[in-house]
Amino acid sequence: MSHPPKHHAGFPGQRWTTLGLALLCLLCPPVFAAPASAPKHVLILHSYHPELSWTAGVMAGMQEVLTTADLPLQTHVEYLDAKRNPDHDYLDRVDDLLQHKLRDRIFDLVLVSDNEALDFALRHREQLFAQVPIVFCGIGNLAGKEQAALLHLTGVEERPSFRETVELALQLHPGTRELVFIGRTDDPSEAFTRSALQTLAKSYPTGPGFTFWDNLSAAELKIRLPKLQPGQLVFRIGSIKDEDGRVWSFVESTRFIHQAAAVPHYGFYDNVMGEGILGGKLVSANNQGRLAAQQGLRILQGEPLEALPIITTDSNPYLFDDRELRRFGIRPQRLPAGSIRLHQPPTFYSVSKHDLWMAFGLLASLLTTAGLLVRTIQVRRKGETALRISEERLRLALDGSQDGLWDWDAATGRNIVDERWCSMLGYTKGEVEENIDQWARLVHPGDLPLISAAHQECVDGRTTHFAGEFRMRTKSGDWKWILGRGTVVERQADGRPLRLTGTHKDISRQKAGEQALQEAVTAAEAARDKIDAILKSMTDGLIVTDTANRVILINDAARQLLDLGPQGAFGQPVEALIEAPAYAEQLAHTRLQRESPPAVDMGLHHRGQEEMRVIQSRTSLVQNQEGAEAGVITILQDVTRLREMDRIKTEFIATAAHELRTPLAAILGFAELLLQGSFEREQQREFLAIIEERAQTLSDIVDELLDLSRIESGRLMALEHSLCSLQEIVIPLVTQYRLAASRHQFETILSDHLAELWVDRGKIGQVMENLLSNAVKYSPGGGQIRVTSRQVNDSCEVTVTDQGIGMTAIQIERIFDKFYRADSGDTAIGGLGLGMAIVKNIIEAHGGSIWVESLPGEGTQVSFTLPLAGG
Repeated sequence: MSHPPKHHAGFPGQRWTTLGLALLCLLCPPVFAAPASAPKHVLILHSYHPELSWTAGVMAGMQEVLTTADLPLQTHVEYLDAKRNPDHDYLDRVDDLLQHKLRDRIFDLVLVSDNEALDFALRHREQLFAQVPIVFCGIGNLAGKEQAALLHLTGVEERPSFRETVELALQLHPGTRELVFIGRTDDPSEAFTRSALQTLAKSYPTGPGFTFWDNLSAAELKIRLPKLQPGQLVFRIGSIKDEDGRVWSFVESTRFIHQAAAVPHYGFYDNVMGEGILGGKLVSANNQGRLAAQQGLRILQGEPLEALPIITTDSNPYLFDDRELRRFGIRPQRLPAGSIRLHQPPTFYSVSKHDLWMAFGLLASLLTTAGLLVRTIQVRRKGETALRISEERLRLALDGSQDGLWDWDAATGRNIVDERWCSMLGYTKGEVEENIDQWARLVHPGDLPLISAAHQECVDGRTTHFAGEFRMRTKSGDWKWILGRGTVVERQADGRPLRLTGTHKDISRQKAGEQALQEAVTAAEAARDKIDAILKSMTDGLIVTDTANRVILINDAARQLLDLGPQGAFGQPVEALIEAPAYAEQLAHTRLQRESPPAVDMGLHHRGQEEMRVIQSRTSLVQNQEGAEAGVITILQDVTRLREMDRIKTEFIATAAHELRTPLAAILGFAELLLQGSFEREQQREFLAIIEERAQTLSDIVDELLDLSRIESGRLMALEHSLCSLQEIVIPLVTQYRLAASRHQFETILSDHLAELWVDRGKIGQVMENLLSNAVKYSPGGGQIRVTSRQVNDSCEVTVTDQGIGMTAIQIERIFDKFYRADSGDTAIGGLGLGMAIVKNIIEAHGGSIWVESLPGEGTQVSFTLPLAGG
């Protein structure tokens, strides 16, 4: 069904509203939106074809909601075209085609309209839409659906107002003796409508009669419709086929009935309003689509589907075509309250109202223009007053200044100076005002580039103000330092200055003082730079304190170790910066014994890294030239990593001894049983199997230690490259784990389009074995384990994802360290802590990379890349 027609005439003032909005947009600065997040993918599946007015109306309602949503959305639309092709052979083919088309697509929401689309979504829910919320509309017979399926759906139930429309037609046409319903029985929705009307007919045992013209062709209807007489009403409840079997659209069918029949024509849907039906209480296609899209949008925004019940509220409006009301002599006063009448003839008032709004708009424009002119005049007068005051202040300031004024006119080539300028250098005005070339003879030759650069900036038009320091010759032959400031007053058409003006000030004494000060500052800066260079070159932290233990010097390395700000340490007691009793004792021992005590380890909390750091401190007394105490120097070194490595190696020795002892004890025990006793053959095989399994465990541990030895010695792992597919490596391992780990659900999504890999098949199998083993071990509660692949440039990217206990950021940072285990307690999962270190070495030996993404309690995702053959 097509988009429902607009029910109200356009407001005449909309043009002026649009103009006002346009002006507002021009006056307001643009607002740039933040970068969009990843879009949500929405599938819209219609039962019928897009040209059908009902389907077009539903689609328009959905788009009205989705296009104005705050979320970024990407929609995919499919049409089953079941209205024009109701036969099962066609629908089966469309079913297969659509399955193939959507099998690799992942959606966040599915919107369906009418029965065939909903049936398709329910039929293939597990294969195509697992865990995807489905929202329907245009479904009028929910009672015929399986209730178990409806428990996991939501949407909008289509409730045509059959009884209200029939009773309204009988009220508007007293004496009606027969109601004629035109439709088809081979369409599910039309068959449902016919069944509902048959049930309604039982409510009128004494009349009028309900007659159903089912499955009549256009040719048959062309003969019957003109024979309808007053006292008969016609209702279209379905579509019509022509002689060639083509299914007409609802609009074509409605127009055909209107042209052929001379009796009132009613309907139950608003998508054909304006095409010949008189009216009724009509279902809105646009409203169905809009409500369904609103339900779906709420789901995408985070509301659970179970909290959104199916919408069953009857919101069908009373709609009438005013042309048909006049045709059959029905006065508007007889219509139900709140009825909407379309196609009413325009009145004189509406035309006059348009002109009135035009006049108001013109008047408002004139008033606005007049107001702007008055405002401009007021601003100009205020500006003129402010300019006079500014000129007066400038004149007074110049009269009290000791600077000499000068002015150069490019048109005449003359220099104009005042008396202060002349007294500053000892010249008369006539000696310097003859020509611009005189300036070159007065300025020190070494300073000419400075003056030329300042003037060139003005010539190039890059600035309107300039300033520079240079020397000028006095009349007595001496040189004076002058500060010259200038302004470009006017420019020619080509950008060159037309007139320059400014001041000259004698800064000779100031210059001499500045030079002496600059020499002292340069010497101090050189000494400071030497000290800074020494401090910055130190990788250890350094703190110097005075006799009161206040900080007088600290380098950047110490700031980083103690997590201090750029200036917060100076002058503070050092005990407040290093809150450790061991350091306080060390500092006191240094000052009392006047000797350097042994180094001390301190545990300090680093707020920036949110962890405890082990800092080693060494102190030494600072003495002045007379040998008296001047303070204490402290050297700080971060030994956290060293202490951690000592702890890890100790734990590794204990863990390795435990891991080796466990299978060795089993081997010795069962071997001793076999030697000392006589057992049945089956029991002997069982004992030997256990011995073999434990021996294999010992072999795996030895292999890991050998791999570690190669890594520690800096040798690359030996690889035997060959061509193989990723499926050959992954599928057997996943099958093995499906049998061994029944509490987990394994899923593989491997791209069929990847080229073959050029890898060591055994080593990559070792990588996958380790990752799958970790995924199972660190998901004690079960859950899904997924293996996926995709092509990235010339590499294959493989990802293993679990829903286990996850890791913290610190654990992720150290996951590839040798001997590291996230949990080293008594209840920890077994292992030497070498698996991920060896995995990383294997992947890097292939020229790939590996990384981990995880959050505590939300599972872990491990990804790595491998080269493709020929890549």
